[in-house]
Amino acid sequence: MSYYTTQLRWIVEMNSTPGQTVTARCKEAAPKIFPADWEFFDETKKLDFEAAFLRHFYMQEICCETVGLWKIFLEDWLYTNMPFYNQKLAAMAKKYDFMENYDYAESSAGNEKENGNNAESGNDNSNRTRKNERDINVNENGEQTDNGSGHSFNKVYDFPSNVITTITDHITSGNETDTSAQNTTNTQNSRTEGHTENDEEGQTSEYNKTGNFNNEKNNTLNITRKGRSGANPGDMLKSYYDAIQNVYKEIFDAADVLFMGVW
Repeated sequence: MSYYTTQLRWIVEMNSTPGQTVTARCKEAAPKIFPADWEFFDETKKLDFEAAFLRHFYMQEICCETVGLWKIFLEDWLYTNMPFYNQKLAAMAKKYDFMENYDYAESSAGNEKENGNNAESGNDNSNRTRKNERDINVNENGEQTDNGSGHSFNKVYDFPSNVITTITDHITSGNETDTSAQNTTNTQNSRTEGHTENDEEGQTSEYNKTGNFNNEKNNTLNITRKGRSGANPGDMLKSYYDAIQNVYKEIFDAADVLFMGVW
C-alpha cells in the first residue's frame, strides 16, 4: 500500500489488463509510461529492458507528488544517463574470445607484366647450281593460363593431450594461423615468319620474322594470426570475470533517485 506518494505498481496496473503476470503487465504498460523516442542500444530489446525496469521498482513509491511530474523526471533521467549505459551494454553484447590478446591480418599482392616483340630480316646471296622457287609462311599463336591456390591452417593447443572436443576452443587453444595464397599466370605468344627463296644461279633469299609475347602474373597472399602471447590463461580468465558487470543492475542502482526508497 502506498504511504507517501504512489507505488509504481498502481501506475502499471492502471495501464495494463488484469489477470496477467507481473511481467506481462509491465510489458503492456511500458509503452504508456516510457517516452517513445528515448534511445536504447538495441531497439529489439528495448521493451524487455522497460519491463525489467518496471518489475524491479514495482513496489516502490515514485519520488514526485503526481504521475505526470514523475514521467518528466523519468524522461530526463533516460536522456541524461542512458547514452553512457548504452555504450557499456553494446560492449558487453559484443562476442569475442577473451583468451586471445592478439588478432591481426597480413595481406600482400603483386603484379608482374612483361611485353615484348622481336623482328628479324635479312638477305642471303649465294651461288647455286639448281633452280627452285619456294614461299614459306609460318603463323604461330599460343596462350597459356596457370591458376594456383593454397590454404593452410595451424592451431597450437596449450594441452596437447586433451582430447575433449566439447570444451570451447578458447580453453585449449593457444594460437592459430590461417594462411591462403593464390596466383594466376597468363602467357600469350605469337610468331609470324615469312620466307621467300628464289634459287637460281646467283640466288637471292629474303626472310622476315616477327614475334610478340605478353606475360602477366598476379600473386596474392593472406595471413591471419590470432592467439595468446606472453600471458597466463588463469590471469586472463580472472581479468575477464573482474570486467564483467551486471549492467542492468548498475542502471537500476543509478535510477534509485526516481523513487523514495520506502516499502
